[in-house]
Amino acid sequence: MHCGACTREPKADACEFYPRYVFNCAKGVCGRELHAGDELQQSVPSRTFPPVFAVLLQTGWVHELDAAFINIAPNMVHPEIRNQATEVVAFNTIGVPAISFLEEEWGFNGDELRRLSQFRRVARRKTGGELRAPSALERG
Repeated sequence: MHCGACTREPKADACEFYPRYVFNCAKGVCGRELHAGDELQQSVPSRTFPPVFAVLLQTGWVHELDAAFINIAPNMVHPEIRNQATEVVAFNTIGVPAISFLEEEWGFNGDELRRLSQFRRVARRKTGGELRAPSALERG
């Protein structure tokens, strides 16, 4: 489906607009800001990477802009985005490609990820360190 105003896919238009919008808004705000996106692998497929998205991820820290992305297939996210990650939080995961990626790239235990109960999570930082904890929903 194409947007009525152009010949490009709506996702492509949004992927060009949104990072530029977030980056420009963050410039005028004092203090840390968080950019969050859901189902990232659908917006930025593994084979394409909009230059404006690269600017957001690679220079956003200058304007105290952090990013958090949620997806069910981390192996399908573009390598430029994966390389920028400093922390991964994993919940119950059963997809073989996703588990393989999390094991190889981040050192997660695939068997543990398959067995995680609802709301449980394991977080790993690129600099080292791990956290196993229930979510706020589970704690009540």
